[in-house]
Amino acid sequence: MDHIRSVVGRTKPYILLPELFQWDREQKRTPAEIVAQAYVGIVHGARGLLYFHNVHPANPKAPRDLWDGAKQVSRELFGEEGIAKLLLPPSRIVDMIGEQGIVKVSDPAVHTLLVADAQGRRTLIALNTKNSDLRNVTITIDGLKSGNVRTRFEDGRKPSATDGALHDDFGPISRHVYDLDGE
Repeated sequence: MDHIRSVVGRTKPYILLPELFQWDREQKRTPAEIVAQAYVGIVHGARGLLYFHNVHPANPKAPRDLWDGAKQVSRELFGEEGIAKLLLPPSRIVDMIGEQGIVKVSDPAVHTLLVADAQGRRTLIALNTKNSDLRNVTITIDGLKSGNVRTRFEDGRKPSATDGALHDDFGPISRHVYDLDGE
C-alpha cells in the first residue's frame, strides 16, 4: 500500500484484497489474521476491501470459520460504532503511519491512522502488526488531552491519556480504535 501511494499519490481510492483461504497453505488463516489484514490495509490507506477465497464455502475442505474474520470487519466498519464513515469524506486523514509527525509510537510494530470527522472529532486506529503481545506501548498524539479515552469494539475499556500520551497493551495482531476527543 505504501509503495502504491508513493507511485500514484494519495488522491486515488485503494482497495485491499485480503486472502481468506489458500489450498497450499498448511495452516489456514485465522479470523484474527483476516481482521489484521483488513486493518493493515485501512491504516495504510485502503478505502475498500474485496475478499478473495480460493474455495467455495460449501466445499467440505473449506474451514468452518472461513468468513468469521470478514464478518467481524464488516461489523466494525458498518455496525453501530462503525468506522466506515471515518474513512471517506467529509472525514479526513490527519496522520497516516506517523507521516505528518502528529502521532508517534514507541514500538514500530504498531501502525496508526488518525482521522477527523466532519466536526473535527479525532479517532485513532492502531494495529499491532506482530504476532506477539506488546506491553506498555506509548502513543504520543499532538493535542491529546489528559483523561480516559473511549475505545470502540472493546466492551467499554477506557485507557487513560496523560501529558499527550496514551499507554496501552496490544495482543498479537490486534487493533484498538480510540475516540480521542471526549466520550
